[in-house]
Amino acid sequence: MNTLLVRILSGLVAVLAALSLFSLLVVNLTNQVRYEHYWTDLVSPPLVYLSQNQSVMAGSTLDSLSLVSSNQLAFSHALLTRLSAGQAVFVEEQNRFKAWVALQDNDLLLQLDSRADGEELYHFYLFLISQILESEKEASSLDTVQAKFNLDVSLLDSEALLEDIATLESLVGENRSVLFSEDKVTGFVRLVGGEIYKVSFPDAYSSFSWFVALLLFALGVSTLALVVYVMLLGLDRQLRNVE
Repeated sequence: MNTLLVRILSGLVAVLAALSLFSLLVVNLTNQVRYEHYWTDLVSPPLVYLSQNQSVMAGSTLDSLSLVSSNQLAFSHALLTRLSAGQAVFVEEQNRFKAWVALQDNDLLLQLDSRADGEELYHFYLFLISQILESEKEASSLDTVQAKFNLDVSLLDSEALLEDIATLESLVGENRSVLFSEDKVTGFVRLVGGEIYKVSFPDAYSSFSWFVALLLFALGVSTLALVVYVMLLGLDRQLRNVE
């Protein structure tokens, strides 16, 4: 193997290492941004709704909700701007996350503290849904809930309940329950009159995305192309030497 070929191979290894590192950084950054957008989009509807309908808090028994002063928290300028605009903000803290929204007409913030899998957030949704359905007995109340929270909410009939033993078991002694499956989250809420509603939440967050898959595919194709190019270059030089 001549010196030139060794240099080419060394350069190829360096390029592949740089591409791999760059791809890893891009994938991590992309997943972090997607993660934050996913949870921000999920926490915003119930927090914003409650900030605009503060009377609903009177019936809350959720330990995950609390009122805090904005002066107690150190927010970046970007987060403060979003809070001032009435938007919800989301911050990840180890195995938990917190979200805030500013209450109208005062300097207090409504804070939601949840586990990383969002269990407290899902129970928060179910609490609000039950409050709306209990207070608005009209048939249109279901459409109101779905429009406000952009969720699929349906009333379960007796036949569906008999076929779904897991739902009945999860509601024993409870008015709300959240069931986690591999990639889906489903909630159930029972009203005072005994009606049971099923709430289908957005698919659970997944680090897989078509963007990441295409990026890795492009990296693999580029790597293969470089390897083939170097092999052909080496073969061409060997044939020239023979000639």
